[in-house]
Amino acid sequence: QSGTQSGTQSSQAPEDVIASLHGAAVQELHVAGHADVALEDGNVWKIDDHGSPVRDDVWALLGHFRALHGPRPCLVERDSNLPPLPALLAEAARAETVLFPSQTHAA
Repeated sequence: QSGTQSGTQSSQAPEDVIASLHGAAVQELHVAGHADVALEDGNVWKIDDHGSPVRDDVWALLGHFRALHGPRPCLVERDSNLPPLPALLAEAARAETVLFPSQTHAA
């Protein structure tokens, strides 16, 4: 379960979930897009769908993890609804930029 799902579908803020992690135990991070699903009770669940672009709030959580625990290898998950290769490469480059902000990467 992703940090976004754990945090938004529980009483904890996603940032608090990330802060509570034992960072040294995290060997790899996975980020993915999600669909917002409105529930009858008015709540909205974020469902990890691996077919949507990674949203800004997820990139921010990745940056929050890095700030607290340092960078880790990161997999951008896109299993369906694949965009053209340049869009995939742009998401990979954004992950790298979030995790290693002081380094310059060619687009």
